Amino acid sequence: MGQGVPQDYVKARDLFRKVCDGGEPVGCSGLALLYWEGHGVEQSDAKAAELYSLACNAGEYMYGCPFLGRFHQEGIGMPRDLAKARELYQRSCDEKSANGCMLLKRLEGN
Repeated sequence: MGQGVPQDYVKARDLFRKVCDGGEPVGCSGLALLYWEGHGVEQSDAKAAELYSLACNAGEYMYGCPFLGRFHQEGIGMPRDLAKARELYQRSCDEKSANGCMLLKRLEGN
């Protein structure tokens, strides 16, 4: 993000990849965002979805699961699946993710 240091997506990619490869789900979420936006890597919705799935399944409920739910809801990098989106939003909401709860309410039309 360039806070306190020059913005460098390639360096961010390398650091997120190292942390993700070490099993840290927050690193996988950060790397997923880079793939989704195409910063420092070739843009790939499918790769972003794969990394958000790794993050979510490793317990990253704040970012990994809600973003993966959004991918399912909108069919980003995968077929659209509203039931799976609802499940992921609910899972993250149950783990006290405000973002997950907000997205669940929006999906349910509340």
